[in-house]
Amino acid sequence: MGQDWEELAGERGKSLPSGRWGRFLKVGRLGLSVAGSAASHAVRSRLSRKERDDSTYHSNQAKKVLETLGQMKGAAMKIGQILSTDPDAVPGEFADILTQLQKDAPAMTYLTVKAEIEKALDLSIEDAFLSFDPEPIGSASIGQVHRASLHDGRVVAVKVQYPGVVASIESDIRNLMSLLVLARPLVDRDRLKDLVDECRSSLLAEADYVAEASNLERFQALLSDRPRVSSPAPVMDMCRTNLLVMEFVEGTKLDDALEEAPNAQARQSLAKRWMATYIWMCHELFELHSDPHPGNFLVQSNGDIVFLDFGSVKTLKPRYMDGLLRILQACWADDYDTVRCVMRDLGFGGQKLDPASISTDRLRTYFSMMLEPFLFDGEFRFQDWELHGPMRSFMFRHPEMLKATPPAELLMPARVMGGVKGLLTRFAVALNVREMAEDIVQQRLG
Repeated sequence: MGQDWEELAGERGKSLPSGRWGRFLKVGRLGLSVAGSAASHAVRSRLSRKERDDSTYHSNQAKKVLETLGQMKGAAMKIGQILSTDPDAVPGEFADILTQLQKDAPAMTYLTVKAEIEKALDLSIEDAFLSFDPEPIGSASIGQVHRASLHDGRVVAVKVQYPGVVASIESDIRNLMSLLVLARPLVDRDRLKDLVDECRSSLLAEADYVAEASNLERFQALLSDRPRVSSPAPVMDMCRTNLLVMEFVEGTKLDDALEEAPNAQARQSLAKRWMATYIWMCHELFELHSDPHPGNFLVQSNGDIVFLDFGSVKTLKPRYMDGLLRILQACWADDYDTVRCVMRDLGFGGQKLDPASISTDRLRTYFSMMLEPFLFDGEFRFQDWELHGPMRSFMFRHPEMLKATPPAELLMPARVMGGVKGLLTRFAVALNVREMAEDIVQQRLG
């Protein structure tokens, strides 16, 4: 049967680049190409008297990055995925093309997949599975997923980690730092450190598939009382550090489901349930699925949402999440004395900032930008929320506000909200999130 599967696979996949220098050279060539194109484009733009149109330039640059990052996997691909979900980090044309990293990145060869499974289980693939589809159904930064069936008849999804990808994380990150600096006309330099830190922590968390299986098992129980939301059950006795076997779930990826929604009302209803689940996780469950790119969610034929990929889960502290609600409640009441007290309690700015030194007008402006969707009384159009540009201008005018950094415990929820914002922006979704926030404030604070 193994030979038949190999013939079916047709070996259309690709061998992953391996070795620090091989990967370094691949990123280096990409960096030089991106930087050279950026310089040429800048010169042409200065010499041309025509109105500047950057869309074709950004699209061509993105296609170069897409091809290289998709082949390399690991940190390279992860940074591309993060960029694609953040509309404020890169131009829209660039983000649209990078979104393909979540859908159709180049796959491993079947022979590589087979070898990794057999090594992990110490079994032949025929003994482990009744059937195994050599064509992957999904490809991501750490591993790719195949459909299979067990000898007891259960249909499962099998996630196989790319060999050597974990060992490449730190060197890839160093190499990509150089690339992103060279490509700064495309990537906002102020966001670079956040992107790289997020990439590193996400990859290291996602690399342990046994931990992910445990997260799946826990969320199976946690989501059991949540209507119309679920996660697949893991097959614990077949899970290894580099191999995850779980229940197979049919469905459409979230972004495709939003794209295919019959009307704006259906799109809004689906997006609202997805966002409400994130609010519930943050403020009632205090357990956060922290990788909100659309490939991690399926929508079933009945409209139910399935959360996938629990490799990165953040446990939140109720004190900080309730503190965030107290700030929101005080902003609604225009009570910035209370806002200052909560900032002090939570440690905004650490020891470098006395919230009492910030004027009410300045504080009101700061939080009106940070919390705009939650302060707006009505359906908020996420495509109108331009946070980072106005915030940079505000910080330039008032550099002392750079000290008003949120405590570390709030950084992951903020980053997740950035991913949620990206999807809602892309599909021009309007939601009354203030109403959703008022419900949770009433429940938590009374």
